Amino acid sequence: MVMMSGPRLAAVSVFSIWVCLQLQAILPVRPECFTAVVKIERAFEYERSFLDAGTKAFQVLGNDFPDIFARFFKRLLYDAQTDHTAGDDEHLTFTEHPINIYRIVKRMTAWRSAVDQSQLRDIDNHVIQEFIDESKTFTSDDIWPSEIDVNGSALGLIRVRALYNISFGDLITGRIKSVQSRSLSLDDFIEIADVAVHNSEHAYDMYEPLRWLLHAQDAFLNGSRFEKYSEAGLYRLLSKGFDKFGDGVKAIRYIELARALEYTDETLLKEEDDLNIKYRSTSAEMDFDVLKFNLTLQYEALCRGDIEHVSSPDLKCYHQRTQIPYRPADVEVVNVDPYVALVHRTIHPNEIKAVKELALLSFARSHVLATEEVHSISENRISESAWLEDDLDDPEDLISKLSRRVEHLTGLSTLLRDRKSPCEDFQVLNYGIGGMYEPHHDFYDIDAFERYGDKDSKVFGSGNRIATWMFYINDVKAGGATVFPELGVRIPVVKGAAAFWYNLYRNGTGDSRTLHAGCPVLMGSKWVANKWMHEIDQQFRRPCSIDPNK
Repeated sequence: MVMMSGPRLAAVSVFSIWVCLQLQAILPVRPECFTAVVKIERAFEYERSFLDAGTKAFQVLGNDFPDIFARFFKRLLYDAQTDHTAGDDEHLTFTEHPINIYRIVKRMTAWRSAVDQSQLRDIDNHVIQEFIDESKTFTSDDIWPSEIDVNGSALGLIRVRALYNISFGDLITGRIKSVQSRSLSLDDFIEIADVAVHNSEHAYDMYEPLRWLLHAQDAFLNGSRFEKYSEAGLYRLLSKGFDKFGDGVKAIRYIELARALEYTDETLLKEEDDLNIKYRSTSAEMDFDVLKFNLTLQYEALCRGDIEHVSSPDLKCYHQRTQIPYRPADVEVVNVDPYVALVHRTIHPNEIKAVKELALLSFARSHVLATEEVHSISENRISESAWLEDDLDDPEDLISKLSRRVEHLTGLSTLLRDRKSPCEDFQVLNYGIGGMYEPHHDFYDIDAFERYGDKDSKVFGSGNRIATWMFYINDVKAGGATVFPELGVRIPVVKGAAAFWYNLYRNGTGDSRTLHAGCPVLMGSKWVANKWMHEIDQQFRRPCSIDPNK
């Protein structure tokens, strides 16, 4: 059995995030590369062509290359050439390793800056001008990473290191789960933590970036040196992190260390004065290490597979007959109440390939229903998504076939309609570096939907999401499991299988025990295709219970 079942985990308030309701409309936004590994792969291929043009330009200029640009450009060329000549691991492509992803995105953002700020535009040479023209074409494309992608990739590394307990020693040498990548420099460590410190609002978000900074401090004191940052800059960042963490004693201590090194810096003087005023009456030092347990979400243990397996006679695997005699289902029940199952061998490799190709045509950053009258890009879900609609006029349409297959395997109606449909279009997602979806329910607040939802949506007036079907359409090298914290259930990614569960009690109320999460992807690329069934037309397929409370 693949599930992990253990003592029921108590729900905690940190899990109470706003209900995530997927809407049909996707806003026209610039996609961020870090949200999907598939976009990193495409950007990496773009860079290969760009690299050839840049190498030719450098060869043409030789010693006449602008001095202000030459060193920086040479380093970018060397770094890119090293990556593009590196071979894939036996079980992992180069762009599926989280450290490689971060380095690629960071370097490609630097390319854009290097070309924009260089003196090459003033040089009268056709090879150079061809390079400038190519650079404009590549770096202006939506697939080319930006600073947003650098920040997202950095936060992804922060997330996976903490959740999967990767040692700093392994991380700095580039070794994760026995798979080697290029190493991270001390400056990389500080830069990644810097992003987290400046993009985190809550005290509990500071624990992990502060650990990165303290490791960098230890490395510096043991002889490692910076290129971009300074010792004073490190102490200033530590001060800012401990200030956000709420530890005034350490915040003041580190700003004093920075001031001792840069005693003429008026900005540091003002920051020191502000901290002394802020913590004048509250200067208790916090025990940093003791807080780790309280700052760790309970679902992390399930993501790592740390919950002890407990067998039950009610859990079983069986061969399920369906409406189509030649398409039986191999069902693995992973939880009885509420019902959660993993259905094996549900989608063919050729179908998977076709679904991915269709999704790539319309990927956009995943959205959720926000608390304002806007469709909000969610940091709770780090992925790219596309909605694939059934072609009801074509009996051979693949998406329609997959919808009918879900109906045969679940017994629930998936007959898509333009109005009051019993199901939604398929939503295909690809997760990026640290890609995940934090704990949430698939059912939602009907009142919120009526207020914020699209009244022209196929499922407006169709009731709540009665059930979820999720195809796993690739294997993941590490991470990416689907977990149910309140049930103690963990379902690993199994290519070709599908997870299925009911979101509602038979009386139509939401079952809070179905709180679930997509764990961060540690290595690899995770693809899923979701189909949500609604209450309408299901009354005879999943009838009410004689118990009105269930």
